[in-house]
Amino acid sequence: ETDSLADINEVSDDSNINEVNQPDKPESQGDMNSATSGHDSGTSSEKSSQTVQSVNDVISVFLVVAKDRVIKGEHIYSACLGNNLQYGDMKIFHRLASDGEIMFSLSDMRKPGWFDIDQINSHITRGVSLFTQLSMVSDPVKTVDDMLLCAHKMAGLLGAQLCGQDRMLLNESSVKLMREKAKGFADGRLSANI
Repeated sequence: ETDSLADINEVSDDSNINEVNQPDKPESQGDMNSATSGHDSGTSSEKSSQTVQSVNDVISVFLVVAKDRVIKGEHIYSACLGNNLQYGDMKIFHRLASDGEIMFSLSDMRKPGWFDIDQINSHITRGVSLFTQLSMVSDPVKTVDDMLLCAHKMAGLLGAQLCGQDRMLLNESSVKLMREKAKGFADGRLSANI
């Protein structure tokens, strides 16, 4: 088991796997930091503050296999379908709420981060990322809980280790922090709307 953890922490040895959390997208589709993209107004510290706020509302987890293993695209596709993730916008998979809102998404950890659905059977990777942006969902706490449940199920299906944002094995402490962050975000939004 120690070897597996060491392998997970050495993910960057053979790829750009640590460099990507979300897929590259054409500029016209925007990005998770669209609030700060393309704006020239404001001071440098205001821009920095906006960027930090954008980054801080993203929660992600990673499903990673040991460096001598790969995850096949066909297995990712099957696991996604079995967990109600639909292929769509930005060429990645999404869990949609009943009203069509994107709750969370799944991307490849390697650049460019997206999947060519026509070539999914030849796709291989060492890991995928599930992520949500708290400012874009109506119920951050439920979304984080649903994403974590989905991640646990998919880890079993893909034979992967479930890791937190720090790429270390996910533990109770990390899960508690994610839930607290989501609850704090939801509470802050609720008090701001009163």
